[in-house]
Formats: sequence, C-alpha cells, structure tokens
Amino acid sequence: MNRENTKLRHRLETLVGQMCESLGPRPPGSSAERRAAEWLAERLAELGYEPQLEEFDCPAHGAEAARLSGLDGAADIEVYPTQHSPAGKVTGPLHWLGFGEQHLQQDVAGRIGVLMATGDRRELHRLLGRLESAGMLAVIAAGPYGDAVTGKAVRPGGLQRMLTTTVSIRTALGLTRHFGQEVTLEVTGSRPTAEGRSQNVVAELPGTGPNILVVCAHYDTAAHSPGALDNASGTALMLELARCLRGQRLPATVLFVATGAEEFGADDGCGQGAKALFARRLGELPRIIGCFAVDAVGCRLGVRHLRLWGPGPFRRAVPEFAGVARDERRPGGCDDGSAHQYGLATVALMDDYASNPFFHGPDDTPEVLDFDAMAGMLKVCERIVAALAATDPPYRYRRRGELLVRPARRDDVSAIAEVTRESFGPYSMSRMKEDFFGAPLGGKPWHHYKVRSVCDYARRALDCFVVAELAGRVVGYASYSLDEEQQLAEVGNNAVLPEYQRRGIATALQEEVMARFAEEGYRHWTVSTLSNDLPAQRLYAKMGFEEYIRVIMYLRK
Repeated sequence: MNRENTKLRHRLETLVGQMCESLGPRPPGSSAERRAAEWLAERLAELGYEPQLEEFDCPAHGAEAARLSGLDGAADIEVYPTQHSPAGKVTGPLHWLGFGEQHLQQDVAGRIGVLMATGDRRELHRLLGRLESAGMLAVIAAGPYGDAVTGKAVRPGGLQRMLTTTVSIRTALGLTRHFGQEVTLEVTGSRPTAEGRSQNVVAELPGTGPNILVVCAHYDTAAHSPGALDNASGTALMLELARCLRGQRLPATVLFVATGAEEFGADDGCGQGAKALFARRLGELPRIIGCFAVDAVGCRLGVRHLRLWGPGPFRRAVPEFAGVARDERRPGGCDDGSAHQYGLATVALMDDYASNPFFHGPDDTPEVLDFDAMAGMLKVCERIVAALAATDPPYRYRRRGELLVRPARRDDVSAIAEVTRESFGPYSMSRMKEDFFGAPLGGKPWHHYKVRSVCDYARRALDCFVVAELAGRVVGYASYSLDEEQQLAEVGNNAVLPEYQRRGIATALQEEVMARFAEEGYRHWTVSTLSNDLPAQRLYAKMGFEEYIRVIMYLRK
C-alpha cells in the first residue's frame, strides 16, 4: 500500500471511530443525531465548504434503555427499546402473540405481549396499531436473530402509549416459561412521545453549468447501534470525496448531503431525510441529474455493489468497475428509494451481504469493516461523480404553454387515482362488466378495481408514469412498460380528466412516452384499446400505430 492510501485508510478509520465511539448511536430525531449533524458540519467547514443544517419533522427516538422485571425465579432481563418506542413503566400479564394470529389477539387489554417480529413491515405496523387501540400495554418483539438484537425489529413511529422493545430469539425462548405471569416492563428515556425533528447537513460544490448532482450518505443509525457499517462507512467516504473534489469546478454543481432519519424508513423503507431534501427542492428537480447514495460499504463479509436505475443514457453513463457487481434494478428503500419517489434517476454504492446479526444492532462496530476495501471505493466514487456531472438530467420536464409534462412522483399517486376514476367510465372493462351483470362485482364499484390496478403499478414502477400538470394540478397521466426479453415497448393507460380533454394533453403525454421508447432503443411498440374507445384509436393512429387485430370478450350471466 502506498503512502497516500495509508493516509486515506487512517482518515477513514479515524472518522468511523469518532462516529461510533465519540458520538455513538444516533437514532432518528435524537439529541445524539443532532450532535452528529453538528460534528459533520464542522468537518465540512474544515474542508472549506459552507454547510447548512436543514431541519424537518420526523418521529424522534428518545428511549435509552429498558428492563423486564418480576419474572418468577429469574433475574431481571435487559431488553432493548425499539426505534421510536414511547417511554414509560407498565405492569401486566405476559401474553403470547405468536406471529400475530387473530385468535392470539383476543383479550389483550392490560397485557404485555411477546410477538415474533417477522413478515411484511406494513402488516406488522398495522398490527401494532390495532394492539395499542385494543389496550395492550407493551410489545416485546422477538428476533429476527438467535443471539443478537436489532433496534429496528419494529419501528412504527406513530404509537402514542404502547411500549415496544425487542429481545433475541434465545431470550424469547426463556420468556415462554413466564407466560401468564405478571411482569413489569420499563422503558426509560428523555422523550415520552414520538414527535420531533431531524436535520440534513448540506454543502455545495459549485459547478460551471446549471445542473445538480446529489451525493448523499445517511449519518443516523438504528437505535442502540454504533453504526460502523450502517452508515459511518458511507458518511466517511462522502467526507473524503468532498475532500478530493474541493476547489474543482465540475460541469454540474455537486450537492453533498449527510441525511438524517434514513433509519426511520417508514413503511416504505425510504429515508425521511432524503424525502425532505427533495421536497424542499421541487423547483430544482428538473435540473437534478440524479442521486448518488453511499450506504454501508466495506463489510468484511460483503461484496461491493452498484444498484442503479433510470433511463438508458443515465445507466450507461455510470462506469463499470472491476470487483464491483452491477445491479440494474429499482431501489426498494433507503435514500435512493426516496430519490426514486421524486422522479429521479439513482445509483447507490453499497455492500450486498447476507442478513448479519450485527446489522442494525449493538455489534455494528468498526471491527466489521475492511478499511482497505473502503479506501479502494473512493476512486469508484470519484469516477461516478465525474461521469454523471458531465451529463444532463435524464428525465425531461416538457413545457407547452401552461402545460407541463413531467416524471411522476410518489405524491402524484392520489391524483392518478382521481384521473382514473373520473376518465375511464365509458372505456373500462371493469365498468362494462358491472353494466353487463347489473351489479357491482364483489359489492364494490367498477372504479375500485381499475384504480387499484393502476395505483399498484404506479407504486411498483413509478418511473413508467408521466403526468400532465396545469396550474399545479395533475390533470392527466400516461404509463408504459418495457419487456427487455422481447425488446417490446408497450403503452399502458392514457387518461385525462374529462374537463381537460381535447386540448392536446393526451398527445403531449404520448409524445413523451414515445420519446422514452426511442431513447431506450426499443424499435417494436404495441398498444391495445377497446373497440368503443374511438378517441384513443384516433390518438394512436396519429402516433403512427397500425391496427392489427381485434379481440372478442364473451360474458355470460
């Protein structure tokens, strides 16, 4: 290892050590997270930047410790408050909740439940809400590890009274001997409720052009976790990247962002700080090239991966690297997931590793990191930033007079539902089936099924939707899909509110969809519509489609 690499390794090790040991666990919205933000601002200022702290509302974690006592013939057990648990002290019988089966949810008022913390996060959080409403005093979440714990076993963020704690599977096995016994659970902390604030640390490296590239790494941790891998590693790499680039003038402005409250994650698993960052910059979204997130890099048991998603030109602009796997797939959470929700292209450098027992827990210490591997990733970060800063934003915002056609955002889904409900009446198979059979199918109106189908697809593949906006209101949308195996591009739904039809809005939407097809390199396009939908037939003929075959549907009463 040469001298410069030795210095880099030492700086990375020092930064990670300071975050894990001097600052310690820094869960979302906590006073420790605030101290970490101020510390990061000082580090960026030392590098010559002018960092700003941008605050936002966020459920706050203030619980510090928990203890279960009153177990017959057994010593008190140290349990861990899960993220955002209220503080307090409760006494009641220990009650087995299993995996949340309905029959085990009976007569839970005044009890302390033991719940296996597995399955879908949204369903788990809805279950906790029902248990609180039913009067349960507290829940002890067991798992998912045999001998280790994670502060994110559950993290609903909205509970007002019911305490939530966690234990390992092994500890939970010991608790089975005490079901039915009256025990006391106490959660101590500085904040009795979940309301609070977090903050992002933002520093700007001005570029020569108008575009912006966001480079981010979250600095918060799960409750009780020192967070060496997740994500002191990424934060340290971002600071070193800021050191390397200081004073340079790239084609695009680079926005370095240490995001807070990524570990809150909500039901969608996406970072709260990144959401707040982009919500604050709606007017700048057309100029943002994309979001490059650095998250959990350098695990001794990990393999470095690039997870990237966006239009073909964006993906092709990201270099390939020896020793770094490349996954072209939609982000499912984290900070790049938040960027995707705001209609942005994303790339994330992270480790792919099996479910390790130190992840999100007290054992996520510097010993899990390979600092030589981390140092090797700095050049990867530099090349990605240089390559992307030289490109243009890949998702277009097209203006035609007062009309704006733009990428869909997650908060457009409710408007997409409204447009679907109002515009598809005469041209929906769901409506025609209801008319034929003379009654709502399944007791629900036709638009229930149509809206659900469209919105489910929007949540899964938001980047395959474009919307039309007039005076700040979404008045239409179009969707599409790309079949990579067959190299076939297909137009999906195309809808405009009735009062805005015949203004060229549907044509403008389809022009953007066709431009995306061509940009992705697809030469074969397809679309289907109903025989009674004459406006759609005229539109698709105008766009160059040829009628090929008609399909007949039969119904029987």
